[in-house]
Amino acid sequence: MRGIAGSGYMVFIGERHEPPTADQVGQLCVCGLPGGQRVVKFLHASKYDSRFDLFSSNDEPMLAQAVDWAAVVTNIVPAPQAGRLARRTEEDDEGIFLKFENLA
Repeated sequence: MRGIAGSGYMVFIGERHEPPTADQVGQLCVCGLPGGQRVVKFLHASKYDSRFDLFSSNDEPMLAQAVDWAAVVTNIVPAPQAGRLARRTEEDDEGIFLKFENLA
């Protein structure tokens, strides 16, 4: 997500909601899509029930998307600083943060 974060950045998130909740609409979120894809986008309500429009600063909008879950981004740490943070195993982190790579 050029302009906001790049490869190696760490994205910290709040509570994960399945499905997304109204208080997440309009927020920058990590969103889980069907098939396991994760994206960092601004979450907006769609004109279609149970669908969402996803926007970013550097890509075409993803309209009327099914979103399995969403978590609001609470902080983004640049790669040099992220490398200095103590890492926890996936087993321990319970979705508290995600390493920012391979996200559209």
